[in-house]
This record gives sequence, structure tokens and C-alpha cells, in this order.
Amino acid sequence: MESGIDDSHKGHRKPHGGRKAEKKEESRLKTDVPLQKQKHSETAKQRNPKAFTFQSIVKAERTFRRTADVKEKKTRLPEIDRTPELPPPYVVAVVGPPKVGKTILMQCLIKSFTRNNINNIRGPVTLVSGKKRRITLIECNNDINAMIDVAKVADLVLLLIDAKFGFEMETFEFLNICQVHGFPKIMGVLTHLDMFRESKAMQKTKKRLKQRFWTEIYQGAKLFYISGLKNGEYMRRDVKNLGRFISIQKFRPLQWRSTHPYILSDRMEDVTDPEKIRAHPKQDRDVCFYGYVRGAQLKDKSFVHIAGCGDFAIDSVTLMKDPCPLPGAEKKRSLNEKEKLIYAPLSGMRGTTYDKDAIYIDMGSNYNAGNRNAYQGERKLTAAEQLMETFKDSSEMIDEKLKTSQFKLTSEAKAVTGEEFDANTKMIESRREEVVEDGGRRRRRVVFDDKDMDDGEDGEMDDDEAEEEDEDDEEEMAGRPGRMFAGEDFEGDGEGDFEFDDDSEDDEGVSSRWKVDLKSRGAELYSGRLSSVDKLKKLIYGQQEEKNDGDDETEILGGLLRVVQKNTQDMASKRGNNMLESTRFHSDEKKSGGEMVDDLRSRLKSLFLTTKVGEDDEREGVKKNRKTGEDDDEDLYGDFEDLEQKGGSLFPKSAAKEDDGDDMDEDEEGDEEEVDAKEEKPEVGKAPPAGNENSRMAKIMEKKRKLKEAFDAEFDEEKTIGKKTYYDTLKEDVAHQDQANRSEFAGLDNEQRIRYEGFRPGLYVRVQINKVPMELVTNFDPTYPYLIGGLLSQEQNIGFVQVRLKKHRWYPRILKNRDPMIVSLGWRRFQTLPVYSTQDHNMRNRMLKYTPMHMHCLASFWGPITPQGTGMLSVESVRTAGQETGFRITSTGVVLDLNKSVDVVKKLKLTGEPLKIFRKTAFVKGMFNSALEISRFEGAAIRTVSGIRGQIKRALKEPEGAFRATFEDKILPSDIVFVRTWFKIDVPQFYNPLTNLLLPHEQRLQWQGMRRVGEIRRELGQKTEQNKDSFYKPIVRKERRFKPLIVPRDIQSSLPYKDKPKNRPKKGKIHPDMQKVAVVLEPKERSIGQMLKEMEAIHKDKATKQKKDAAQKKEIYVKQNALLKEKYDAAQRRMKKAVCKRLDRRQSKK
Repeated sequence: MESGIDDSHKGHRKPHGGRKAEKKEESRLKTDVPLQKQKHSETAKQRNPKAFTFQSIVKAERTFRRTADVKEKKTRLPEIDRTPELPPPYVVAVVGPPKVGKTILMQCLIKSFTRNNINNIRGPVTLVSGKKRRITLIECNNDINAMIDVAKVADLVLLLIDAKFGFEMETFEFLNICQVHGFPKIMGVLTHLDMFRESKAMQKTKKRLKQRFWTEIYQGAKLFYISGLKNGEYMRRDVKNLGRFISIQKFRPLQWRSTHPYILSDRMEDVTDPEKIRAHPKQDRDVCFYGYVRGAQLKDKSFVHIAGCGDFAIDSVTLMKDPCPLPGAEKKRSLNEKEKLIYAPLSGMRGTTYDKDAIYIDMGSNYNAGNRNAYQGERKLTAAEQLMETFKDSSEMIDEKLKTSQFKLTSEAKAVTGEEFDANTKMIESRREEVVEDGGRRRRRVVFDDKDMDDGEDGEMDDDEAEEEDEDDEEEMAGRPGRMFAGEDFEGDGEGDFEFDDDSEDDEGVSSRWKVDLKSRGAELYSGRLSSVDKLKKLIYGQQEEKNDGDDETEILGGLLRVVQKNTQDMASKRGNNMLESTRFHSDEKKSGGEMVDDLRSRLKSLFLTTKVGEDDEREGVKKNRKTGEDDDEDLYGDFEDLEQKGGSLFPKSAAKEDDGDDMDEDEEGDEEEVDAKEEKPEVGKAPPAGNENSRMAKIMEKKRKLKEAFDAEFDEEKTIGKKTYYDTLKEDVAHQDQANRSEFAGLDNEQRIRYEGFRPGLYVRVQINKVPMELVTNFDPTYPYLIGGLLSQEQNIGFVQVRLKKHRWYPRILKNRDPMIVSLGWRRFQTLPVYSTQDHNMRNRMLKYTPMHMHCLASFWGPITPQGTGMLSVESVRTAGQETGFRITSTGVVLDLNKSVDVVKKLKLTGEPLKIFRKTAFVKGMFNSALEISRFEGAAIRTVSGIRGQIKRALKEPEGAFRATFEDKILPSDIVFVRTWFKIDVPQFYNPLTNLLLPHEQRLQWQGMRRVGEIRRELGQKTEQNKDSFYKPIVRKERRFKPLIVPRDIQSSLPYKDKPKNRPKKGKIHPDMQKVAVVLEPKERSIGQMLKEMEAIHKDKATKQKKDAAQKKEIYVKQNALLKEKYDAAQRRMKKAVCKRLDRRQSKK
């Protein structure tokens, strides 16, 4: 549902223009054409529709299947909508990387909705975007802490993308954050399209970005294109279209938000005693947060979590006046300029700016206290500036001036001082002010006289309507002596906006006789009438509740049908009376005094019926109402009988309907009870029957119930064909539960309702929290969202939380066990040390050293207890300054289990060696250190590496730590025996909440928290400690040679032929050298042999040196010969050259 406002009874407006109206006009004209001409104008498909049906069964089956698939895809699980009747403003977040145009877009949207310019946007901006909708615009900066908090509260996200640059990492980070925390509505906005020079390149970029955007969200996600800038603003047409889509968005209730109250604070106020702050500047502060309640009902004295600060207990919650109320309930096509309200306290709207130190009032750029006389000469001061000037120039206190001030109601009347007025009105001082709840805002009505003249025929109305009605009553009472009253409602922009004119000589045709002794007569009227008339009114009508003006709705048949009756008052006359001064008496010259008295008596007659009205009077009343148009719906619904009357009726039927029509905007059950209570009012002067009251009420309710059941059965028979599906039943159950939730406290007044259910969503409240760290006030930054999230009773504890977790596919590294991780869970952000595990088939949680690459695993950590099914997000670091970071989201998950303890085990293998081997028994050593350890593992299953299974029996006396074990087969001395055990892992109890709002702005972007062990070693330049036993060593095994199997001859003779050994290996031949006899030399022979070996070695060395010297000499010789040859060749060339010259000369001479 879009909102909690009931639109089911909104009147239908026929289209007067457009294609739909033209089609209806064409169809109407066709009915006037003769039948013969009409047949010729029809198409073939219209004349014979059976000829254009399916020609193939397969095609019909496919079409039917596709229709069923489309219908099934649209099916959604029905959820109870807990949105109140007056919903809070929807949060619209503007998100994107830096320098993409977020601030400009917000300024353009604010200007499009409210015609206001905000140069410096700081904090949330609430404005009225439609007749029944308000939005809160908030800009999200690039800090990932702000991105996480905004994703938790945003109803609609405007994701800005630089089309020229493309998608940035912040965009995908925010999309993944939204996926975990409920996934609100997301609309993409492409900017910087004017940077493209070619339209073809721009179209290709649009298509590529749209497809990628659809991949991340869903097929068909809305993507807006903003063409460019003009004079520093976006095009008005683009902003207008974007604002229209924002105004018509519908939002589904998210589970976390619908079960938890939260407040997006629009301003903060430090209410700590300044004297305490002066004495102890660093003491904790008492802080008040202002904002709309969202989500569930907020209870007083409950616990909340301030995101980025910590958990606190609410000291008090106070209901405040709505600073940005919705417009009135009257029908209109669009809002006027006065109803386009905006509330941005931190941005300086309406001349007021809230800072951490003070509240600043903007008096204008040309105004100051020194030149106010010159300033007054330029233009006339406004009422607010005049009031400020009066306060500045005054040397007396305000209460003293009030006591000495004088007031004249008219020019001839006696002046009344403040002290005399207080003395005369002391007994009615409690009725001087009436607090009115109008659409969630508190308005103060000044009461000058008795109140029974306000309730006319149409029941209670809005304040504007009541003001106009009172002026009508004043004119009608002009001719009645002794009944002259002043106007009742004075409504302006503030308490100091009332201006009284002393020029009373211009009153038209009215005698001043009634002005004599006005003071004493007014006191008598107050003291006499207020005590009697109010009691009489309460006795007859009971406690009246406020209703809105507009169409009166009357419930019929137990709330199933409603008759809508139009308001018959003359609106033009009300508008005319509004223009008159309410402090002066005006008469209507068209009516004489007697006519006005008769008119007043006729209007009051229906309010004080004391006798039964006969049937003739009933018929006359019905005819009269039909003549005046007050009962236009009588012909449609017929004449309904009052089931609560036997024989006769207390009121005429038309009057009963008219009385029922006064109840508006109430739930069906609440209206039914009110109608019953009104119709059962006893006659004045007669006591109601005491004995049969309960039985009479029971009979009446039984009749109504039967009539409603009969109508429901007939209606459902006509509407429903076939049996109801489970989905239809589920939707009905949800609808009934939703109706019960809305009607449970509908009949209570605002204070009682708040006492029972708390502060419901949509109310503007002031939340005071004591003992808040002083850094929250001193480091206040309005560019960060201040989120106050309510905590349920079980969420205030801390324990072990188990989540199903998966490493994000874009994060480059796998996650290591016990590495610090920053988690966003619920409203909180904190740092913890997770322990990863996986669940085996026997439900054992086995520890993992690293997370799997593309699979889910379990993670256990110490943190706040959070309901199951809550999304979880983890990031590596929140630092955004001083380093180049990649994708910061490390993993996502969901909460599975909550417990005060957790069982995560690690596999541990103990190994041993055989000490002594028997047939199927062996003594094993080296596995344990003492007999005490062996006694703990008696009966445990053991196994060898070769696969022989066994069991531990008893410990041996010697050696220490040895034990006896039995096996299913004989083991070998080379076998390694091991036992597989499971060791319980303790999860570190580390929980460090992120308190980024307590840090200065420079430190917020550099906060790191606990670092990983690898980062510390890298910064210190240390290498990882390596255990020598953990290295893989080369395994050296001796080659085992097994003896051949020798079968005795006796057995060979009895064996069949195929089993007798045939292929025996042949004995190898012995080498001749092995057959020689070894010679053992004498010592002398050994010395001679040794000397010969030495001489041979010397000879070899000498030969080697000679060979080396010969090679060197040869190399020198070759070089010398080359030089000589080169000289010789040169000489030969010179000689040949000379000979050739001589021969040439000879030849030339010849």
C-alpha cells in the first residue's frame, strides 16, 4: 500500500479530455446511429468474434500457460501493512559518488516541489510533495558508514551515475548494502549526458548502462536521463518528471522496519545545564533529538541505539507539533502555494538555523540594529520584525508589561487592564485554551464563550471550518437581545499576529446599546452558562471526537456500506465571513431580527429533541430533505429501518442518516459502536431501563451480524466462481488482521492511545536521552544521518551469533579465521573476530581456516542478539582517505542461530609407533604422555595408515605413555598408528561498537580499528613465523625386496598343473672377475705400488704442463706467422702494382 490513508471511498472523476473520453464519446455516438449503419461500421472481428478465436489447440494451450505464468509471477506473499492513517514522510535518499550532482539534484527537487531555494543543504529536508504525501530528502556522502545508515532508513533511493565516467565502486557498494538491509526502491539517474558530443555514442552508453543497471536490480528498473545543466540547474522538464515518479511510488513494508521503531533525526539540541558544562566541560550531556517516528510504535523509557554512538535508554518522549503537516481534507486537484510546506531546520529555512551552540534567526541581509531607522524608512517592517523591535526597545519584563497593559474591545467600552482581566477570568482559566489535534498537529483554540454553538448540523469540523461556522452563528444571533458574543476562533501565523482596530464607528446599522457594561455581563455569562450548558451537552451527546470537514459518511449495514452526504452549507458565505474582522460584530441586513431568531431555533431544534416524532413528521422530514438535496442517496439505497427501535423511532429516518453522516474517517468497527451509542441515547428527563439493557444490546448486535453475514454470502456468491484458493484465504486473513490492528485503538483519544500503544508512526516527537558522550555534541556534523533505532527486549543482550556467510565474489582475497571484521547487523555497526566453520552430515560444526571460494559457510562471533533472518554485511575497512581501496564489502550473510554458547570443533590427529607386535595385539608408544591421558581415550577407535582398524585398551606400566591396542589384523613395525580427535575452539568475546559520530570529521575518514596480523607484520617489516615441523620434507623409503614364494615339492606334486610354479627366475651367470681369488699384498709390495702410483701421477702432471706450454708456444707462432704473411702480401701487392704501371706505359708508347 502506498500509505495508510484510506482511499477506498474517494469519489470518481469522469475524464473530460484525453483519448479515453474521446472513445466514450465515439461509443455514445454509435448508439444514436441506426442499426443498419452501425453494422456496416463494425469490423469483421466485432461482427463475428468466433471466427477469430484459436485455430490450434497447441497455441491455445501455450497462451493459457503464459497467462497463468504471468499471473503467478505477480503473486506476492501478503504482508500486514502497519502504515498509520497519517504516515510519516517517506525518506528519499540521494546517493552517488562524489561530483555527480547530488546537491544540485536536491536543490532542483526542492525548488520544483516548494518554489524555495536552499543554497547550503545540511541535514534532512522535509517537504509536502502531494495532497497525501510528504517526503524527506537526505543526501548521502561517500563515507561507507553513512551509506550503511541511509540504506537502513531509505524508502526510495535516487542512485546518481555519471554517464560519461560510468559506474563507480561506490554505486555497487551501496547496491550490495541495500540488498542485505531490505532492498528499498531504487531509481537510477544518469547525469553528465551533455558531455557527449555525438548522439550515437550517447545512445550506446545509455543502453550499456541500462543493461548493467538492470542486471544488478531487476529487469525493467527505472533509469532516468537528465540531459544537462542550464544556469547551474537541471532542466525543469527532467526534474518535473522525476518528481512525478517520486510522488507516485508505492512501497512494500519491510520486515525489520515494520517491527522496530526508528527516528531519522532532523535536528539535535543540547539541554544540559550550562553551569555544569562550564564547571566540567567534558561531562556527559543531555541531548534531545527531534524527528518523525517511523516503523513500529515507540515506547517511552525503552532502549534505543544511536548508530555511530552506542546504546542508550530513553529518558522521555514528548509529542510535538508537526512542523510540516499535510494539507486539509477538502477535495482539490492540486496544492496551492501556502500548502507547499518545507521544513529544513539545519539548512536555515524560514529564517531559523540550528547550530550546536545556538539558534540563529535571519533578520535579512540589509537589517541590523544600528541602522534600523534608515531601514524602516526604506520599507515597512513586517509584524515579526516589529515584534522583535518591541522586545529590543523594552526595558521592562514581559510579565510586568502584561499586567500594566490595557485593552478595549470597542472605542466606547471601558479599558481593562491585565490584572483585572486575570481576576475576572480566574475561575475559567483552565478553559482559556483548547488543544486540538488536526491531522497530527496541535493547534490552540482560544475559547471566549460557551462551546455548544460550535456544533452545527454537520458535526465537528476542522479548525478552518469551525472558524467560518462561528462567524455564521454570530450573524444569525444578532437580533436576539442579551445573546451577543464575540468570534471564537482567532487563527494566525503566531500568537502575536492579532491586530485590533479601534475604529468602531463604521459598524453598519448596529446599535451600540449592547456594549454597555460589557465587562460584568461577560463575567456573568461565563460563570453561569459554562457550568450548565456544557453539562447538558455532555449529558445528551457524550464525549464528542473531532471530525474532518468534507463529505459526511454514514455507515449502513454494520459498516459494510456507506452513504456519502454532501455538506449543504454555503461555502461562499463562509469565505465572505472570513474576510470580516472577527473582533467586531457584523449583522446581515437581509434578515430581520425575528427571522434570525427563527432560523437559529430551527437549527438548534435537531440538537435538543425531547419527544418522539410521529410518522407524519417523519415523512415531512424526508420530503423536506429531498427538496433541499440533503438526502441524494435515498433513492439509491432506499429507506433503511432503524433496527434498534421497536415500533417507533427516536429520530426521523432522514435525521438518523444525517446524524450518522457526521462520523467521518473512522474505522468500520469504531463507527458502528459510535452509531449504536448515539441511537441508544435516552430521552431527556427519562431514565434509561436498567434491567434489560444488556439483553437488548445483544439482540440488536445479533440482528446486525446476521444481516451482514447474509449480505456477505450473497456478495461472495456473485463475485467468486469456484472454491477459494489458499492464497485468497491468506489475503483475507491478512486483511482482517490489518483491519483489527487499525480499529483496536481507533476510539481512544490521542493521550490514551499513546499511553497504551506508544507513539505511533507519523508523529513528530522530541526524544530526550541523558548521559550522552560530549563528543556527539562537540563533533556534530549535519551531513551524516543521525539514526535512532529502537531495540526489542531480547536485542539488548550480547551473546554468540551464528550466521550463514559467503565471501563476496568481487572481494579479491579469501577471509582468514579470527581476522577482525566490521559487521553491520540490525541498527548496529561493530567490529568482531569471527570463527568460520562448516556443518558436517552429523551436525558437527568443523572449523575452517579460510572461507570457501564460492560456497557458503558458518561464522560464529560475539555480538548483540539479533532476530533470526536478519541480514548481515561485513566490510574490511571504513577508511576512505589516504589509501586506494578496492571493493570494500567482504561478505554477506543472514542470522541463523542465537545462543549463549557455541560449539565449534577442530580436528586433531595423535600419532604413535608400534613398540611390540603380537598376532592381533600390539603395544603402541609415542601417542600419549601419561597414563591419565590414556584413561581418557580408553575405547577410542584408532587406525593405521594402511587402513587396519583397532581400539585402545589399557595403559602399560612401562614405558610411560604406552598402551595396549587390539587390531583386526597383524600390523607391521613400519605402520603409523593414529587416533582422530575433535578439539573445541573458543570464540573470542570481542565486541567493539563503531563510534564514528564521536570523532572529529578528519578522524572519521581515517578510523581503522583493530588491524589484521598480516598488516601489523607488513608495517613492522617482520616475516611470518615458520614452524620447521610444518614444512614438507622429502620422504626417503628403503626399497623392500620380498623373497620369492617357495612351494615345497610335496605340495607341488599334489597341485594341479595350472597352479604349479613354472616360470622361475633363472640364476644369473657369475662374472669371471668374481671367480678369481683375491690377492693380499705384503706391506713392502703395497709401498712399492704406492710409489709407482705417485710417480705415475707426477709423470701425468708433467705431461699436462708440457702440453699446455706447447699450446701456448704454438699460439704465439701462429700469430707471428700471420703478421709476417700479412707483410709479405703487402709487399707483393706493391710490387705487382709497380709492374702493372710500367706495362701500361709501354703499351701507351706503342
